[in-house]
Amino acid sequence: FLALLLEGHGGVLPFWIAEEQVRIFVVESSCMPWAREVKDLLIRAGLRANIDIHGTSLATKIYEASQQNIPIAIVIG
Repeated sequence: FLALLLEGHGGVLPFWIAEEQVRIFVVESSCMPWAREVKDLLIRAGLRANIDIHGTSLATKIYEASQQNIPIAIVIG
């Protein structure tokens, strides 16, 4: 089943089975409390979400998320 699923989606897991469904990016550190609130809401809704806290640029963070096949990226700031 999994082999057919991966083949049908070009090697990328579909949203509903992805290890990480949503990644949240924070532009300014002052927005971190709001990002935590959004993450908590997403988790309570049954989604797998994480906040990216790396000190790299926003463009680099988005590029890395796309390379890791994260289905949804949210930018706060």
